[in-house]
Amino acid sequence: MRLLFTLLILWGALLSLPVRGQQARPTLEFIENRGQWDARARYAAQVAPSARLFVEATGLTYALTTGLPGHGPQAESKPAILPGGQVKAHGLRLEFIAPSPTATLEPAAEAAAPGRRHYLRGADARRWARDVRAWYGLRYRQLWPGIDLVLKENTAQQFEYDLLLAPGADPAQARWNYRGADALRLDPATGRLEVRTTAGLLTELAPRAWQTDPTTGQPQAVACAFELQGTAVSFRLGAYDRQRPLVIDPAVQFASYTGSSVENWGFAATHDARGNLYTAGVVFEPGYPTTSGAYLTAFSGSIDITIMKFNASATGTTARAWATYLGGNNLEFPHSLLVNARNELLLLGTTSSTDYPTTTTALNRSLRGGPAVAPFGLNSPFVLTGGSDLVLTRLSASGGGLRASTYLGGTGTDGLLDPAAAAPRLRHNYGDAFRGDLALDPQGNVYVASVTGSANFPGLVAGAYRGGSSDGLVTSLDSTLNRVRWTTLVGGAGADAIYSLQREDVGGDLLVAGGTTSATLNGSASGYQVGLAGNVDGFVARLTGAGALTQSTYLGTSGYDQAFFVRSGPGGRVYVLGQTLGPTWPGLDTTRYHVAHGQQFIQQLQPNLRTAGFATVFGSGRTTTDISPTAFGVDCYGRMALAGWGGGLDPNNGSTTGLPTTPDALQRATDGVDFYLMQLSDGARGLDYATFFGTTADDHVDGGMSRFDGQNVLYQAVCACDQGGGTGIPVPPGAGTYTSTNGSPHCNNAAFKFAFQANTSPAGTDTLSVCARGNPVLLSGSPEGGTWTGPGVSGSLSTGFFFVPSAAPVGQQVLTYTSPAAVSGCAGTSTRRITVLPQATATLTAPRQVFCLLPGTTVAPVQLTGTPAGGTFTGRGVVPGTSLFDPMLAGRGNHSIVYQVTGGRCPVVATLVMVVKVQPVITPHPPLMMCANDPPIQLVGTPPGGIWTGPGVLGSIDHFSFSPTVAMVGGPHLLVYSLQGDADCTPVTDTMRILVLPAGGTARVPRDTAYCLSGGPMRLWGGTPAGGTWAGPGVTGSLATGYTFTPTPQLVGGQYLFYTGPPGNTPLCPGRARRLVFVRSAGLATLSVTDSIVCAAAGPQALSATPPGGRWTGPGVAGSVSAGFTFTPSAALAGVQTLSYTGPTPADTSCAYAGQLKVRVLPLPLVLFAPVGAVSICLAAPPHGVVLSASPAGGTFGGPGVVGNRFNPGDVGPGRYTLTYTWDFPELRCPIVVSQTVVVSVVPNVQVPTDTTLCNSQGPFQLRASPAGGTWRGPGVTANGMFTPPTTPGTVALYYELPGGCATAPYRITIPAAPGFTATWTALDCADNPVAPLRLRFAASGATASQVEWDFGDGSPAATGATVEHTYADGRFVPRAMLPNGSGPPGPCQRQVTLAPVEVQAALLPNIITPNNDGQNDFFAPRLGGCPGRLQVFSRWGQRVFDVPEYHNDWDGAGLPAGLYYYLFSRADGGERVKGWVEIVR
Repeated sequence: MRLLFTLLILWGALLSLPVRGQQARPTLEFIENRGQWDARARYAAQVAPSARLFVEATGLTYALTTGLPGHGPQAESKPAILPGGQVKAHGLRLEFIAPSPTATLEPAAEAAAPGRRHYLRGADARRWARDVRAWYGLRYRQLWPGIDLVLKENTAQQFEYDLLLAPGADPAQARWNYRGADALRLDPATGRLEVRTTAGLLTELAPRAWQTDPTTGQPQAVACAFELQGTAVSFRLGAYDRQRPLVIDPAVQFASYTGSSVENWGFAATHDARGNLYTAGVVFEPGYPTTSGAYLTAFSGSIDITIMKFNASATGTTARAWATYLGGNNLEFPHSLLVNARNELLLLGTTSSTDYPTTTTALNRSLRGGPAVAPFGLNSPFVLTGGSDLVLTRLSASGGGLRASTYLGGTGTDGLLDPAAAAPRLRHNYGDAFRGDLALDPQGNVYVASVTGSANFPGLVAGAYRGGSSDGLVTSLDSTLNRVRWTTLVGGAGADAIYSLQREDVGGDLLVAGGTTSATLNGSASGYQVGLAGNVDGFVARLTGAGALTQSTYLGTSGYDQAFFVRSGPGGRVYVLGQTLGPTWPGLDTTRYHVAHGQQFIQQLQPNLRTAGFATVFGSGRTTTDISPTAFGVDCYGRMALAGWGGGLDPNNGSTTGLPTTPDALQRATDGVDFYLMQLSDGARGLDYATFFGTTADDHVDGGMSRFDGQNVLYQAVCACDQGGGTGIPVPPGAGTYTSTNGSPHCNNAAFKFAFQANTSPAGTDTLSVCARGNPVLLSGSPEGGTWTGPGVSGSLSTGFFFVPSAAPVGQQVLTYTSPAAVSGCAGTSTRRITVLPQATATLTAPRQVFCLLPGTTVAPVQLTGTPAGGTFTGRGVVPGTSLFDPMLAGRGNHSIVYQVTGGRCPVVATLVMVVKVQPVITPHPPLMMCANDPPIQLVGTPPGGIWTGPGVLGSIDHFSFSPTVAMVGGPHLLVYSLQGDADCTPVTDTMRILVLPAGGTARVPRDTAYCLSGGPMRLWGGTPAGGTWAGPGVTGSLATGYTFTPTPQLVGGQYLFYTGPPGNTPLCPGRARRLVFVRSAGLATLSVTDSIVCAAAGPQALSATPPGGRWTGPGVAGSVSAGFTFTPSAALAGVQTLSYTGPTPADTSCAYAGQLKVRVLPLPLVLFAPVGAVSICLAAPPHGVVLSASPAGGTFGGPGVVGNRFNPGDVGPGRYTLTYTWDFPELRCPIVVSQTVVVSVVPNVQVPTDTTLCNSQGPFQLRASPAGGTWRGPGVTANGMFTPPTTPGTVALYYELPGGCATAPYRITIPAAPGFTATWTALDCADNPVAPLRLRFAASGATASQVEWDFGDGSPAATGATVEHTYADGRFVPRAMLPNGSGPPGPCQRQVTLAPVEVQAALLPNIITPNNDGQNDFFAPRLGGCPGRLQVFSRWGQRVFDVPEYHNDWDGAGLPAGLYYYLFSRADGGERVKGWVEIVR
């Protein structure tokens, strides 16, 4: 148990870290000093662009600068450059206070950085440093008693250091001084330590700590703060349990709801290079919290996709980067998310909307659709009635723009699994319908994995569809989404789907995984499993980057199995995660971590998919699957991390109850409906980590997939339904969140970022201690394939490596594991320490070690002697509490007796093997009486294994026999059965007495003969005297029916047949004789036919035989030796027919080749195709199609315009078409095809008026349409087409139908309700003055007057109310009054009233007048809005020359000389005054 503090240093803006690439590997390297730096520095690291850290034995030194001049235009502020071009710098030292003199500084061997560095500085080669190594972490061991200090880079790629406190260690010992700081300050508000320097501000975040509650599994925060005394820094802790670990960095780095106020289901999640979290779900109504500037901020209808990007390093409102809707007028669902190198989000989904957002250059901008599909099941209201297409959409990095978007599909079902499909079906878990995956290459090309039922999917060539209800789909588009690069299908004649896809960085191959019911899968030849093992199996396939399928393999058992994820790991090995309900997973390795009868599997395969690696199963061991997998990751060490959810929505989803967790789990208790997160060590050697994650209610996803990054950090979407007031999603202290509250009344899309902790180093733990005389220890490192070196290490890559303890030396042994060089990101060395404990020797002796127990006798115990004295004896046969060994108590066997002297960690042990044998007892044999002419009998002894001796005995052990002869008549003859003994046990014997009687008569049989195997049964005759019986192999029959011998291939060779004469006067020993029949095999022909089960209409079937050249006979057989023979089935031959073959006679025997073959002919059923008849269609409104029917059921319809069981004449147009019905036998291929011709004619296009709204009262009027000759029908319509509008508001639908029966779409006429208001406007000031500014009053009257909204027509904001006022500038405007949505009576007419136009003249201020009485420009006549006001005119010297309170454009400068005058015009309403200059020209 350790106490752990984590301290994170922030360097400020001038030292900000650069942007990292996606799934960035560690970048902070601690480089060893081999002479390139000051000798006091052991290591150095560039911890920020302008900060270098030197690691010394007694402290840390920072070299800080304000930045270096750039090589081009700088986006940031320019660095401070001192005179002479120097850069401002600062040195800062962190000096340990009173460190332990035995402290050591060493690199983290498991984190060795790849490659070597060379420093060739100056001309003196002696000062050059070559082959310099680096590590990603350093560790001071025992820097203070019981305290280690670890320097490392965290997951955000920032430098931090951890203090690790062993049990009982005093945290107050950990202290250091800051030397060289301009100022030190503790921020009282945040607890941060601020270190001010001339180069900028260095900030250490407040230390954080917490422990895990063992009863609830929830984290408990522990108070922790800095203490600052002068320049000395230490720590202050609150109360905590010193018997439990204290943990810092949370595994949960971010967790949040979207905060939607309406139902918001969770589907998919992903990440970007900065570790930000993206989640996608769906909503069913407005209320999702979109952000300003998002691509789509309004709900589009039915079901929309919603997407939110979280800044995972923030908390509060800043944690939501952007949020948007995405969708059209019908249903959309997200399946997978991925972020490209430009931080643009790529989404794979499905839609049934006809107006889904697309870009102008998209591959396809319209829905192709297909048959209706209900992805949540037939009882769900969410049905894609027009079918489904895949969609691909790429959003801008800001979430505000549509970079590229397209439909992607054919005319079948694309992207979805149908839960109502015929069994066996692929959909097993709730949400399986929405699986699928994405990948990108460096050029931005997009790779899609999904499922399709479209034979005309984009990129497919004719005939490429594999058949069945669906095929697994892999397709690639260019980065603009306007071109399909290629499409490849994986599958067979059943149902197939692909769920997971990964593109390999090396070589660019694609790995895909999915499920299948197909008996034949393309590319599976030579695969690890070449055939379908059950009704549903998983599969994995490899494709090139150009789409060529190179290998596939089934994965499965005799039960249900599917592969949901595939990932590439170290060495290119392939890792597959899936579900299984089979009895035993093939190749299960029980030496690795596994749970017996686990229903989830991980299978490792070699890169070629032809050979398996390890396999394991995990779970609770219940009879159902436990979890539905949602994410799977394999890091460069081969550690496997996974996520999934269980319980709740579907019986197949099992439960999370009973799943194992580790002691350091975030959440050890579950309500059965949570997420389950697990990490296995490389090679599945052990369970690294396992936890539950969830609320106190239902937690799941409704579809889609989530992702791990390359460091096994999980980015997971959740549908969290915790509306009952219980505990929400876990947000531990230190984790970021946007909102920890479910804002909807039921379910909310939540998401979290979870970093799995590697509990084992690549070389294993340092806790192992072994005794000097203990057994060898198997060594394993990760990634696999490395080598071990060090004291006591033996073995090789082929045999494995072992540590063999020995008495010399004892103590701690340091072993080194070197990772394989080919593993990117994990190469290097790591160490493991094994402690060898001293162990003394002991002896154990006994006066006797071997005993032979005789039945009915006893053997006394013997004394055991052990040294050194004081030990105990154990083992079978040891009399309890004594040093005696009793062989009678031990019983038969080899017994290991142990002598052990306790004391110390390694007991002194000696062993001795005591052997107890038991002399066997032979079962006595009763006397036997035989006739001299009897055949030999087998001799059997009990127990077996002995030797028989005596007269007439022949054979060997276990095969002895006794043969009576005439010479042996009499007796008795004594036969001896002996069991051999050994040096310890003497042999034992038994005897058997046999009396041989003389034969009472004689019998004779025909001479020995040879018989052909092809000859059939042979009648046995000729035995004398008559009336006897035959016996022997192949003999059947009775005295009444006679006896026959039937040769079989098993009887080839010599066979003795025995004839026993009738009893006569000697019933005990009648006459006997034997006949040898030699069965020859040369005459058996090998026969075959194309199909042994055929239908009556199958046509001629070729007959073949080996050897050839013979003749075939039998019903239905025709042909000749030269042309060959065939069997032609017919209805008359229904049943089983026997065909015979007679071949040539071989040269070396008299047996001709011959044989028989049986063929079963199935009778033909009566296949009927119901007539369709002539069809008339209206091209403007084609019918839904004609339902086809035929018997017997189970066949398929075909022909132009046929989809399923419907013929769609509108798809083919007028003409004659042949439709077919094909029925086949279920057990063989013998299609029966019937057909009929259908004639399709066209009814002329019908045109009716556009829908009309009658806003004014109107009398009857004539309805018109074309072409003429049809009839109108509907309410208010007369026989001659006269329509009388109804008097009540509403909408009526009228139809026009031609004599051919083709009706139009409805012509709708709407009668609006009575108006709800009237509206007018009037001028407020001097109504006859139309000059701007013009003030008007708008007034409404009527029942809804107070709800009227006024649109003034000049672009200004609308106003609401019965009376409002508005001021116009110049121009012509058309004001409108309207009722907003939801108010007033229904209908369009009365909702908006257009008022009289408002025409406003522009103001005019003349600057010159010419008062010469010519009638032009004689007066000063400004054009101003409003009522006349006061005009004052002044000379250039300020003398007022004119003043009138109400000016009417009548001043002509009378009496004033020519010149420039100043005027001041004051409005009558007290408004703004107007002033200026006017010139009088005379």
